[in-house]
Amino acid sequence: VEGMQACRRGSVTKEGRIQIGAGMATDDIISSLSRLAPEANGTAVAERSMQTKCQGIVNRVKYAFGLHLVYRVGVSTVTSPQFYESLVRLMEKAGTNNEVKKLLVGHSLGITSRGQFCHLGDDGSIVIPWNWL
Repeated sequence: VEGMQACRRGSVTKEGRIQIGAGMATDDIISSLSRLAPEANGTAVAERSMQTKCQGIVNRVKYAFGLHLVYRVGVSTVTSPQFYESLVRLMEKAGTNNEVKKLLVGHSLGITSRGQFCHLGDDGSIVIPWNWL
């Protein structure tokens, strides 16, 4: 449930959740739920499928580079497809580069939103934007 101004009509989030506003009337809530349920269900199923694919590529990246942890920085700003795409690109472009492997081994790798620079996170993780080239 969102505040009155944040959500005047029901909507489906990218994770497949239905958002309703705190100021919505009961009839509007029921109408929104019945109207949005099929879309929400489809979106949630697709998101779970993508998260399963992400877990597989995370395991491969961790093994290939000797990483301690691979994670999304700001789950709400980096979508599962963006996360997946960035890790696939990492495997394709740097998977056979021993210099990159030497630099990453033992570290944690965070994938963050676009437009940010590569940097060290507060916890010492190496953080790269999902759309790095």
